[in-house]
Amino acid sequence: YHTDDNNELCTIYKAVLSMLGRVQSSQSSSVSKFTLHLIQKHIRNVACIQPGLQLYHAALNSLGRQGNCEAILLLLNNMQSPTKADRMAYQIAISSLAKSGGECYAATQLLDLMKERGFSPDLDCYNELLIGIAKQAGSDKERRWHELALDILQDIESQKELSNCITDQTYNSVIAACGKEGAWAAAASIARRSNSSTFYNYSTDVDSEQQSSYFGNLVDVFKKHGKGKEA
Repeated sequence: YHTDDNNELCTIYKAVLSMLGRVQSSQSSSVSKFTLHLIQKHIRNVACIQPGLQLYHAALNSLGRQGNCEAILLLLNNMQSPTKADRMAYQIAISSLAKSGGECYAATQLLDLMKERGFSPDLDCYNELLIGIAKQAGSDKERRWHELALDILQDIESQKELSNCITDQTYNSVIAACGKEGAWAAAASIARRSNSSTFYNYSTDVDSEQQSSYFGNLVDVFKKHGKGKEA
């Protein structure tokens, strides 16, 4: 077996895996099966390549874009030495699921599993998930997406290494989720918290144009929903 993830053939396989992640959703089930076949059998038996982390990352990203959490879990659990699932493997899977549309709940469950297995998500991973939740908020009357967004924000704020670097994107996504589901008291509360925690942190690092853009986004959320007082 070859073990070099950077050779020319591996580059081709990574491109193929990436393309599989962009196939139309109506064919996602068969595409997911082919993706698993490619990474678990074909690359090993036909190309005689022992897949490394780069190939696994490409496969996980593809399966996430296909919205197949079951296949992701199967692949993560089957990754064995010397290519055991690492922190990046989980983060790629979570981010791609969140971007796929309609799979944010599965992405949240995967986030919990990641933490159970001893890996800490970074802020970018949390933000990707929150962006997906904000997009999905209001689309399902049986699921309160804004409550999930608030729980995730609380999780971020409870971690000292993350709470000191929360971005405007973090707060904007939570506020948007609250706004879409009419949770105006929660949206106003988050806006006040973001005002006190990020604006003054930004004052030494970010120019006035970026600060104005940040608060403009917050005002826009309230204005679009007829909440003039909060705006």
